[in-house]
Formats: sequence, structure tokens, C-alpha cells
Amino acid sequence: RLNVVKSCIDTAVAHIATNRPRPLYQTKGGNFEQRLKAERLGKFMLGQFMMLKRYVKGLQIFRDGAIFGPGVEKFYAMHGKVCSERVFPDELVHDAEEATGGSLRQLFQVKDIDKGVLDAAFPGFWKEIEGAKREREIDSGNGVTDPATVVESWHLPSGPDANDGRHGIAVSEATVVDEEWDRERFPFAFFNWSDPVRGFFGIGAAEELAPIQIEINYIA
Repeated sequence: RLNVVKSCIDTAVAHIATNRPRPLYQTKGGNFEQRLKAERLGKFMLGQFMMLKRYVKGLQIFRDGAIFGPGVEKFYAMHGKVCSERVFPDELVHDAEEATGGSLRQLFQVKDIDKGVLDAAFPGFWKEIEGAKREREIDSGNGVTDPATVVESWHLPSGPDANDGRHGIAVSEATVVDEEWDRERFPFAFFNWSDPVRGFFGIGAAEELAPIQIEINYIA
């Protein structure tokens, strides 16, 4: 009768996530050419924000963090452009024991993707993709009609000079990508509503407000 959880989350989104921050580039004691370059770089970044729909996705990811605990955005390159997408927390799989201290060296994303999209992305593996199966029964909510479960995995390098970092993409029938990963972080941006005391993901406002909601339900 009185949905306090939704009201609080909607209020937090309206007051916090509707802000539109973006990076600005300024020179200190620079000449005219340097100032002009900084101004143009600022316009370029604004254009990138608009192309990526940063402020629309920002609202969704902030709300995900309030509901689920973590809000997740993935960044990747496609056709020479920077792209990003919203990721639901149940798509990410990690070792709970490894994440005890709040850090991870390995992370997996499990997602159902249409086989036609996979054929276009990996044309050399069309036979394996057509025979790929749906391995994980989760509601992806992305309207996939002919799905195949895709597992994308990352293993961070063990040190600055180590060469054991790996990135892979696989379906049930084949590994379509297996390459070196030399970056020291995963290609995700994480927003935790409440920082975790133990583990990698925090808790959301919905979980924090659950006892109050239960008491209101009882009273009403």
C-alpha cells in the first residue's frame, strides 16, 4: 500500500543522478593555440558523451545500484568507436573466496546473444555458433529470439611485467577470442550504493530499506 523502497530510490535518482558532470580541459598559462585545443577537446568529449548516451545510461546504472547493490557499465571498442552498455549484476560471475578482500583477478560475464549478431561479429566461427547452446537459464530481458550463451572472461596480469593476463570469448562449441590482456583493470565501471564490508559487490538501498518496508506493510 505504501512502497517506501520505490519512493526513496526515485527520490535519490531525481536528486543525485540527474546531475550532468563532464570533464573540462583547461590550460594554465597556455598560449592561444593551447587554449583553443583545450576548448575543442572539451567539445569532443561532450560529443562522445552524447553519442554514448552517458546521461541516460547514468540514470539507469545509478538506479541499478540502488536496487541491486552494484550498478555496472561495460566499455568496449567496436568498428573503431568507443561503446558502452548497461550490464545487469546477475550476468557477472566471480569467485566469492577470491573477492573476500574486495578485489578480483578474474571475472566472467555470461550473457545470451542472438546467433545472427554473433555470426556477424565472428564470421570465421559460423558453424560453431549455429550449433551453440543456451547454457544458463536467466532472463536476459534483451529480446533475444535465437540465443546462444556467450561467456566472456578476463584474467588480470599478476604484476606490471607479467604477461599472464588473458581475455577470452567462448560459446559452448568453440573459443572465438583468446588474446592477451595487459590492462590492470576490467572493462567495467562499478557503482555501489553501499561499499561492501566483505566481498566485491555492495548492497542496495532496497536491501537497506527492507526492514522498514516490512514494518510498514505490517502496520498498514
